[in-house]
Amino acid sequence: MIGEMGRAPVIAVAVGTLLAVLVGAFGLGGSNGSDAKLPAGNRKGVALIAQAARRLSQAPGLRIDIGPISWIMVVSFESGTVTAQQLEVPSPWGEYIYLARPRQPTYEYVPSRHCWLRNPPGAFLFNSVGRASVTSGLASVEAPTRVRGGWTLRATPADAPGEITEFQISDSYVMEQATTRLPNGKRIIERFQTLTAAPRIPPTRPVCRGLMQS
Repeated sequence: MIGEMGRAPVIAVAVGTLLAVLVGAFGLGGSNGSDAKLPAGNRKGVALIAQAARRLSQAPGLRIDIGPISWIMVVSFESGTVTAQQLEVPSPWGEYIYLARPRQPTYEYVPSRHCWLRNPPGAFLFNSVGRASVTSGLASVEAPTRVRGGWTLRATPADAPGEITEFQISDSYVMEQATTRLPNGKRIIERFQTLTAAPRIPPTRPVCRGLMQS
């Protein structure tokens, strides 16, 4: 984040924590499985979540509405591989945007300066970018439970073993929602919407000058 903004580190911590949950709980990617590592657990559960995630990645894009904090993640796919991942974070000072593409640094849009700040490697966890894996973000998956209109499925994120994510998957294998329960008792709810056209990913220009990382 930016040294000139004393409130920015709070947003940075929140972004890093949530992205770890999002990517860990939902290993976005394609269908070729070239880098896939299947999680442990129930075989039916693994097969179900893989089919639902594969269906999502067949669309040109995906929107994830994240509650209760009103964040939005947009994912762009090409041949089932994540080609861009964008997180929109509203704040009293304007909307921050965090953007990653394969083999490029993560950029952060600074609304007060109307420019993009290049973040150091590893500053934010966007490890789905450039991958084609549907289940690598999960450590273990439980057996699915049949409910009206589909299934619920509980899983443990690989990057956050103290958390539990419950997926809602429809009869037509559409991933509708994921609810992650954090160790402190709070919940993060992700609602998935496939896009019919590729999302518009903004160019990371102009680059910020004279701003320092905190």
